[in-house]
Amino acid sequence: LERVFRGANDDDELRLLTLEALGDMASALVVELSPQLMDAQQPLDVRKRVVYALSQEGSDTAIGAMLDATREPDIATHVIALLLDQPADRFLPILRRREQVEQDADALGVYGQLRSQIEERL
Repeated sequence: LERVFRGANDDDELRLLTLEALGDMASALVVELSPQLMDAQQPLDVRKRVVYALSQEGSDTAIGAMLDATREPDIATHVIALLLDQPADRFLPILRRREQVEQDADALGVYGQLRSQIEERL
């Protein structure tokens, strides 16, 4: 699948389908390959599908990439909804670590809201 993704340079739909398949397989390649389809010039639907693939992979690195995507206003709500579906016992420690090192006030606000919503569910 990696070769299919890399070989489909001009076919974003094929690359997206490949990325989604890798996400379904919980492959770490999703994190490596996803930035190629997260460019702000990509359509909103494409970026949402990339974030969904990251959520399916579910590693700490994938969750970190999803947290980064909360900075994009047009997909932030979608990303937050997917993050709230992550297992709290895995997501909360990642979120807390990110809060300790983050310096951007807007990102910290989003992270604080996420943490509050997750902690309310516990």
